[in-house]
Amino acid sequence: LLLVHQALGSIYRYEADNTPQENETQEQYHTRILNNRLNNVKPLMDHINTIMMHLAEEVTELRGGKYIAKKKNSYSAAVVYYMNQKEALRYFLTDPRVPCDTNIVERTIRPLTILRKNSNFAQSIEGVQSLCDIFTVFETAKVNGIEDPCEWLRRFGVALFKHCYEKGWTRALYDGKDPSKKIMQWDFTELAQDFDFSVWLPWNYKKR
Repeated sequence: LLLVHQALGSIYRYEADNTPQENETQEQYHTRILNNRLNNVKPLMDHINTIMMHLAEEVTELRGGKYIAKKKNSYSAAVVYYMNQKEALRYFLTDPRVPCDTNIVERTIRPLTILRKNSNFAQSIEGVQSLCDIFTVFETAKVNGIEDPCEWLRRFGVALFKHCYEKGWTRALYDGKDPSKKIMQWDFTELAQDFDFSVWLPWNYKKR
C-alpha cells in the first residue's frame, strides 16, 4: 500500500491549494476547485482505485452485496473498507463543496464522544434531542466566528427578555393594570413574536 499512501499525500497537497483567494467569487472558487480535482486529484484517485481493485481480487469476496475479507493480512481491512465505500470516497471529485475527508466533521463531533460517558442520564428521545440542539447551536456559532458562544447566548437572552418585559409592561399600563403583578402569567411566546431574531443569528451577529 506504499503507492496508495504516496498518492494520498499528493492529493492532500493539491487539496491544500483549495483556499479562497482575494476578490474571488464563489462560482470562480468552485470552478477552480473542480478544475484542480479533475486535472490533478482524479488521476491519483483512479490510480488508487486500480491498485485497490487488484488487491481486492486477492483478499476479498463479494457476499450479499458487501465485500468481506477472504484472506486476512495487514491490508485486507483497508481494502474491504475501500471496496464498500468506493463511490462515497470519490464523491468529492464532483462536488466542490465537499472536502476530501471527514476531518472537519470528526473534530466537530469529538466533544460529543468525550461527553458520551457523562450523558448516560439522557435516556429519552427528548434528552438526546436537547443535547443535539445544544451542540448544534454551539458548533454553528464557532463556525461563524463567535469565540464565546455563552456570551452570545447571554446577550441574546437579555435582549429577548428586555423586549418581552418592556412590551408586557407597556401593555399592562395601557390596560390600566398593575404591571408588577402576574408577570409569570404573561404569554412570553406571544410577546416575542415581533422580536427581531435575525440580527442574533450567528452569521449576522458577527457582523454587528
